Amino acid sequence: MKFPWLFLVVLFACNTPAPPLKTVETPKPTDSIKLGNFTFLDFDQNGDEYLFVVCKAGDTLGMIYNTDEAITYQMGDRIGLVWKDSTYTPAGDPSASVKAQYVQQHTLVKEGALSGFLKSHPITFSFVFPDALTEYAHDIIFKRACYYMANTTSQPLRSIVDTHTDSVTIQVEEMNKGYLLKFKHLRDSLPQLYINFEQPYQLYEYDGVSIKPAS
Repeated sequence: MKFPWLFLVVLFACNTPAPPLKTVETPKPTDSIKLGNFTFLDFDQNGDEYLFVVCKAGDTLGMIYNTDEAITYQMGDRIGLVWKDSTYTPAGDPSASVKAQYVQQHTLVKEGALSGFLKSHPITFSFVFPDALTEYAHDIIFKRACYYMANTTSQPLRSIVDTHTDSVTIQVEEMNKGYLLKFKHLRDSLPQLYINFEQPYQLYEYDGVSIKPAS
């Protein structure tokens, strides 16, 4: 992942409705110090810089936060950030400087559906993964499957997840530069979830013919 790309605003819809905003009280905003509330998507440690990947008003951006602390927010949590606008210059390429945001503080405003799901549902469902799946892909697939189960309104999967998580099996297959997740539970016909790694925070359902945004 090339770092400068992450500071381009990428347009796509966030799946989690935003709760009422709370105010991050300190420090006071100035011309250089700013604060705001965002929907948390990820803490990306795969590039040259560590990034809070967050969403606000349908836009997604990465904000630098190089730290050794464990970031435990889950996708869909509402968080408050205090940041400073500055410039990022990649090592060895001073001509490629771009505007960047450097996080100074972060705080939880409100837990999202996934955080509540993980607290109330032991991870008893099982996966069947293809051979030679990378650790990175394994992690993304697991997180997106949990997020989908926490937020989906699709029946009968919603009822099954709420009452019989231990009987759900998820078979993972490669498909169109991404992965197809087939949810299985006894004889019920369940949705198939498609994850495209070029759009890692957008989930799609596949009905055997077409791909559409997940419900």
